[in-house]
Amino acid sequence: MLDSFVAGDTGIVPKVWNQMVEHYADRIHEDEAALERIQKHFFGVSLSDLPEPSLDDLNNAYIRFMFWYFFRYRTHSGAQTLLEDYIEHHSMQLGAHELLILTGFLQSVFGIFEVESLQVGRSLDIRLLSGGMESYHMIERAGSRELSRGDLVIGWITPWSDTSHVFLGKPVFLPAASAYSIRRIFHAPGQTQEQKAVTPEDVEHLFFFSPKIHAQDGNIRKRLRRFIHKHFGDKSLTVAAMEKKIREAIDSSALDASVLDELLGLTHRRRLDAGIEQQFLDLIHEFWNTLVEEVKPASDDQKPGTIESILMADFIRMVQQEITVKSHPQEKQAQQAMDSLMQKWLHEPQLELHGETPWQVIEAERKRTGSKREGFPLDLQIQRFGEPDCDLTVIDSKPLIVQDMEIFFRNIESHGGLRITKELRNISWPRVVELEALFVRKDRMAEFFRNDRRGEELHMRYVYFVDLLAMAARLVKIRHDVLTLTTAGREWLALTTGEKWMRLCRHWLYELDWKCCFVPYYAPVADMYQDKPESVLGNLDLLGDNKIALRDFFWQFFGSKRQMLELDANQEILKRTEGGFYRVFCERLEWMGLIEIDRKKTSGSEGRRFPWVEDDYKDSYISVSEDAQKVLNALIDDYVRTRKK
Repeated sequence: MLDSFVAGDTGIVPKVWNQMVEHYADRIHEDEAALERIQKHFFGVSLSDLPEPSLDDLNNAYIRFMFWYFFRYRTHSGAQTLLEDYIEHHSMQLGAHELLILTGFLQSVFGIFEVESLQVGRSLDIRLLSGGMESYHMIERAGSRELSRGDLVIGWITPWSDTSHVFLGKPVFLPAASAYSIRRIFHAPGQTQEQKAVTPEDVEHLFFFSPKIHAQDGNIRKRLRRFIHKHFGDKSLTVAAMEKKIREAIDSSALDASVLDELLGLTHRRRLDAGIEQQFLDLIHEFWNTLVEEVKPASDDQKPGTIESILMADFIRMVQQEITVKSHPQEKQAQQAMDSLMQKWLHEPQLELHGETPWQVIEAERKRTGSKREGFPLDLQIQRFGEPDCDLTVIDSKPLIVQDMEIFFRNIESHGGLRITKELRNISWPRVVELEALFVRKDRMAEFFRNDRRGEELHMRYVYFVDLLAMAARLVKIRHDVLTLTTAGREWLALTTGEKWMRLCRHWLYELDWKCCFVPYYAPVADMYQDKPESVLGNLDLLGDNKIALRDFFWQFFGSKRQMLELDANQEILKRTEGGFYRVFCERLEWMGLIEIDRKKTSGSEGRRFPWVEDDYKDSYISVSEDAQKVLNALIDDYVRTRKK
C-alpha cells in the first residue's frame, strides 16, 4: 500500500487524491467565487490575502483547504461531499488499494493531537485533544524526529492499516510555548461560551496563517495606526497622542484610569462589534506594555520567564471570566475577589501542569534560569470603563408607543373599563375602531379591514399589539368581562417618559409572547427571534449612530448563514427569511421606537393591493435615535445584570 502514497514538500498525499482533484477541476474552476467565500469562512482569510506567499506556502495551504473541501463541505443539508460522490460514481474503475484509501478518507479526522509517546524515526502515539481524547498509532518518520512527548500537532489523519494512521499533507507543529494555553482552551474547567466555540480550524488559522500574514507587520505602532485608520477613519485619535498620554501615566507610576477610559470609551461610542473591539483592546495592551518596557525596562533577572508569562496570561483569562459586573458590581468587592482568586489559582494543582501547581512550576523555572523575581508581582486593578449613557431622565422625545399606551389607558378610564367579547376575549369592535382612530401611530393595514364583522380584531394589528403588550406587562386586567387598569398600570402612568419607554421595551422582550401577535405562518419566525434577546440587543447596539441599509442589517443577523442562504438556487429560503425578518422583527422594533425606518418607495407599485409589502423595505435605511440609544443601553445594562432569558 506504500506505493499508493507520494511524499513531497507538502507532506504525504495519495496518488488517487490527485486523480480525484483533477476529475473535479472544471467544477472547482466554475465555482471559483464560491470557493473564495468558503476559503474565507474556513481559514478566516483567503489564500490571496497572504502577503507575498511562497509557492510552498500556497501549495500547502491549497492542499490543506482541499482536504476539508472534499471531505467535509456540503452545498446543503443532506448533500453528498465530493469524496462520497467520487466513490459512488467511480468505485468500479478504481483498484482495490485506491478504493481502500478513499473509503479510509471517510474515516479521516481533523483535530489537535498531543504526542503521548514516540519511536524516533518510526512512529508516534497521539491522542485527540480537541475531541473525545481517542488515541491513534501514527506511521510518521520525519515528525517523530522533530517532536517530543507532550507536543501538539494539528492536521488531518487517515487510516493506513487496521491499527495505524498517517498524516495527510504536512501537519502544523504547534509551538511548545503555546501547548499549555491550548490545553486550557479545550479542557480547563468553567469554560466560557467563547472558549467552547473555539474549533481546531480557529487554532490552525492562528498558527498557520497569522504568522505569515503578520510576518512583515511586527511594528505595533504601524498595526495600531492602520487599525485606527480602518475602523475610526478620522483624526479623533492618533498613535502619537495615545503614546503621549500613556507615557505620562507610566512616568507618574500610576495606572491612569482616565487614559484607558478615554481609549476604551471610543469603542462604545463607535459601537464596534465584539471581535473588532477585542482586537482594539489587545492592541492597546500590547502598545502599553511596549511603552512600559521602553520607559522603564526591567533588568533581565526581573523579567518573567516563558512559562511564567504563559501562566500570567491564563490567570488574566480567569479573572476576565470570573470577575463580572453581575457577580461583583462594586470595584472594591471585585478587587478582593480577584486577590482571593489569585491565591486559589497559584496553589491549586492543574492537570495541564502534570499535577503541579502554577506556583511550583514558576519557582522551578526561576531556580533553573537564576531569576531574582520574588512573589507573583502581577498588579491588576479592577475598574469599569466606557460606561454608555443610560440616563432615562433626559429623554427629549416621547415615542409613539408611549403616547398610544397613555391614550389606551385614558380611554379605559374614561369608559370605566372596556367591554371584552365573550367569544374571542378581545376588546369589542366599536372600541377597537375608536382606539385605532385615537392612536397616533396608524396601522396601514387597518384600512383594508374597516368593518364591523366579528373576528376582525386580529387584523387591527397595532391596536391588538398594544392591548397584548399591556396585558403581558400586567398593566391591565380582565375582570367580569371588563378590561381595567391595574395598580401597576397607574404607577406606570406616573413614571418619566424614559422609564415608561424602557419598561415597555423590557416587557416586549421578555413577557409578551411574540407568537400571539402574528398569524400562524409567521408565529415560528417570531418565536425564533424572541428566543435570543442577547442577539436582538447586541445587533441593535452595533448600529450605534450609523444609518445603514435594511438589507445590511439583515446580513448582520444572518452573516454566519449567508453561504447557505445564497447557495439556494431558487432563493426561496432567502426570500422567506428576509420577509419574516422585515415584517415580523423590524416592524415591531419600529413600533417600540427602537429603530427608525427611512422608507424608499419603488416604481411600479401603484395598483397593487398591498404595495407596502415590498416598497417599505426595498432600498430602505434604518437608524437608532439618540434617545432610543439611551433606552437600548439601559436594556443592555439590565440584561447584563440580570441575565434575563
